[in-house]
Amino acid sequence: MKLSTKLSLFILAATTSVILIMGVSYYFISKNFYQSQLEVEVVDRLQAHREAIEAEPVQATYDHVLLMEQRNSENSFLIFNEDLSIEAGSDSISDEDLAVYQSWLTAGESFSHGATGFVETVEHHIPHIWAFEPIVTDGNITGYLFLDQDTGEFETIKQRLVMLIVIMSAAALILSGFMVLYYSNKITSPLVKLRQTTREIATGNFNVEFSRRERDELSFLIEDISEMANQLKEYRDTKQSFLSNVSHDLRTPLTYIKAYSALMKEKEEDQEVREQSGIIYREAERMEKLVQDLFDLMKLEEGKEPLSCQITDLSSFLREVSGKVRLRAEEKNLTIEVNDHPGSIYVNIDPFQMERALLNLIENCIRHTWPGGSIIIETELLRNEVIVKISDTGEGIPGESLQSIWDRFYRVDKARNSERGGSGLGLPITKQIIEQHGGSIHVSSVVGTGTTFYIHLFREC
Repeated sequence: MKLSTKLSLFILAATTSVILIMGVSYYFISKNFYQSQLEVEVVDRLQAHREAIEAEPVQATYDHVLLMEQRNSENSFLIFNEDLSIEAGSDSISDEDLAVYQSWLTAGESFSHGATGFVETVEHHIPHIWAFEPIVTDGNITGYLFLDQDTGEFETIKQRLVMLIVIMSAAALILSGFMVLYYSNKITSPLVKLRQTTREIATGNFNVEFSRRERDELSFLIEDISEMANQLKEYRDTKQSFLSNVSHDLRTPLTYIKAYSALMKEKEEDQEVREQSGIIYREAERMEKLVQDLFDLMKLEEGKEPLSCQITDLSSFLREVSGKVRLRAEEKNLTIEVNDHPGSIYVNIDPFQMERALLNLIENCIRHTWPGGSIIIETELLRNEVIVKISDTGEGIPGESLQSIWDRFYRVDKARNSERGGSGLGLPITKQIIEQHGGSIHVSSVVGTGTTFYIHLFREC
């Protein structure tokens, strides 16, 4: 998951959580506060009515109390006689509701003092406050004041609160969206560009420039990576210059060594001297090939070896290349088989360079395949891409060495001598040639079973 996506989800989740927590908390705090205040207000009203009636128990007082409660449309006010029959009320009450009220009154522990409680009524589906106060005259209970007060006002407030939370959530989400866009452009965009830059550095392109005006941790990281790229470029240039100079300077003495050793082994009459001269000549010849390979690799890496591409019949080209090493394969009792594609495949390649790359691979297969084995060369066409597979039945390559075989001078078996193990430059040169054609190469191998090289080429280079 991308960093920008993670950041977006985090901001949205955090904002939504805060809004929900604040909204729910505010809702319950408001609800509890409203209910407690309403309960106190109801109790105070009933007590005021009771005190007025007890002070002057005449009809005018009863009428005044009823008139006051009738002004409130959200309650039902009743005056019960001592036998719980209705003496007066603010509105008409059904027999079913009356029975419920009477049951609630009789369920109390004592009628000698008032009581309040929140009741969930089925009819209104919102909590109601029920409260009653006994009317005491000359020490005897002569009736009860009963009030059924609903909390409809709070329902209206609740709806407004829900609407407010929705509006706040929408505004917060919109604000979060702008924050995500801002941080995506401010943080993730430079990181994406920095990632692309480091990939270029990893492929060997050290000519990168990446600057940032802000002075923060990301800016310091960019400066460090830029400095690292400059140092790597200097190291690479110094190394290539050194290897190029060494390769060039070694050619002249090697030429003299080869020439004089050739004369000595041809003209010297002493057999031992002739044999030793022959050894010197062969080692000088091998050394000269190593120097030439190293010099060619430097030119390929520096792009100083331009391609001369031409349209080539791939099947004929592969047969011609395999024919040049067939004798060497037969000396080791190996068979080389070229499996043609059913149709003709033409590719735009540099025949000289591509032949060199293929010969390196085939000779590597010959060198590491046991006598009696086989080497198979196949071609496959996938749209505009051509795949050349070179497989052997040899000793294979350990998994931990598959990526390292493309490094110069790398050998899977460190104990092999250079004559059997090669110079360690053939596969790096092959990789450079194929990549210069715009293609790619990779390898799969099973130890003790064999190795397969896959060359991917486009029809145009």
